[in-house]
Amino acid sequence: MTLSRLVSALALATLTARAELQGQPTPLLDSILIANSRVLRLDHGALTGDGAIFLLNEASRSQFVALGEQHNATEIPEFTTALFRALQQSAGYQYLADEQDPITLRYVSSKPVRGDRDSVLAFARRYQHAFTFMSDQELAMLSDIARASRGGGNPLRGCDQAFGATHILDRVIPTVTSAEARALATSLRDWTREKERVRDLSKYHFMAIEPKSDSFARLVAAGRETPGAEAAFLTRALVVSDRIYRNYREHNNYENGYEREQYMKERFLDEYRRALSADQAPPRVVLKFGHWHVFRGEGPSNLQTLGNFVSEFATANDSRSFHIAIFPYGDPGGYGDITTWTPRAPFLLARGAAPSQWTIVDLRPLRRVYSTVTKGMSPEEQDAFRRWVYGFDAALYVGRMRQATFKLNPGVAY
Repeated sequence: MTLSRLVSALALATLTARAELQGQPTPLLDSILIANSRVLRLDHGALTGDGAIFLLNEASRSQFVALGEQHNATEIPEFTTALFRALQQSAGYQYLADEQDPITLRYVSSKPVRGDRDSVLAFARRYQHAFTFMSDQELAMLSDIARASRGGGNPLRGCDQAFGATHILDRVIPTVTSAEARALATSLRDWTREKERVRDLSKYHFMAIEPKSDSFARLVAAGRETPGAEAAFLTRALVVSDRIYRNYREHNNYENGYEREQYMKERFLDEYRRALSADQAPPRVVLKFGHWHVFRGEGPSNLQTLGNFVSEFATANDSRSFHIAIFPYGDPGGYGDITTWTPRAPFLLARGAAPSQWTIVDLRPLRRVYSTVTKGMSPEEQDAFRRWVYGFDAALYVGRMRQATFKLNPGVAY
C-alpha cells in the first residue's frame, strides 16, 4: 500500500470510528444508502424515473404492497392512486385497503356512489365523522380507485374502527325487525346526529369521548331477533369501536392497540374472502395505513401488526409482500419534519435523498451490515433502526411534502 493510500485508509477509519462513537451516519451507511437510492417522479398521474421502474418491478412480484404513510398529506393519496393504476395494468391489482371505517368504505364501494366524486363528497358532508381521513386528496383517491377497479369484490376495504356513529345507526334502523330495537336505534341516532353535526377534533369527538358502551350493548341485545348478517355487522362495528376508544380513553394502551390490530386483520380477511370468492383468484391489494400498522414483525408498540399479518399471509400463498415507509423530507419546520423525530432512524436513512425530489431507497442491503452500521448508537436508536430496516423493504422520501387540503369541505377542523 502506498503512503497516500495508507493515510487515506487511516483517515477513513478514524472518521468511521468517530462517527460510530457519536451514533452518526458512517461512510459505510452513506455508501449503501446512496448506491440504493433512486429518483421517482409523479408526472401527471404517472410514476416515472428509475425509482418507478424499481418500485413497479418489486410490487409486481408481490401479492400485497403496504404503504406506511404520514397522514393528511397532499402527495400520498396522489401517489397511491398512481401506484394502483400502474399495478392494475402490470400485475392485476384491483383492491385498496385503507385506514378507514369499514362501513363507510363498503358504502362508497357500492353503486351508485362508487367512483362518483360528487356522491362521495356529498356523503362526507352529510356525515362529518364517517371518514377517518377526509381531505380533498383522500376523497379523490377513494373515488378514483373505486372507479378504476375491475375486481368482483369491494374495491375499497376499510380496516379500522368506526370514527363516527351516525352513519352506522342510520343504516341499522331499517335492518332491525323488532320495534324495541328500532326505537332504541332511532334514539341513539338522534343523539349522535346532534353530537356529530360539526367536526372539530380539537374540541370534541363523540366516539372517543362519550360513555356509550351500555347503550350499544342494549342495541345489540334488542336486535338479536333480526335475521341476516347486516345488522350484526353494523352493531358489532359500534361495539368494537367503542371498546377500542374506551381503552384508549382509560389508558389501557396495550389492549387498545391489540384489539385495533386484530380488528384490522379481521376486516381485511373478510373483504379478502369476498374478493377471492368473486374473482376465483387470490386478490392483490395495496394497503395504505399509518407506519405503525404496517411494520413487518413487531411494530414500535410491540404488537403483531396488520402489516406482519399480510406478510405472513402472502408467504402462505407462496408469494410475498412489499412494504414502503413514506416520509416527508427536506423542509425543516415543514409538514411532518422528520428532523424532529425521535428516534432518528428515518432521518438517518435519508442520506441518499434530496429535498428537491422524490427518492425511493431500497433498505434491504442494510440488513447484511446491520450490526456494523449501528455500532455506537444508543440501544434505543439501534432498536428503532432495526425495526425500520427489517420492518420495511424500502423508504420513499417525498421532497417538501405538503399538508392536505380541505377546500371541498371547509367546515372540517381535523
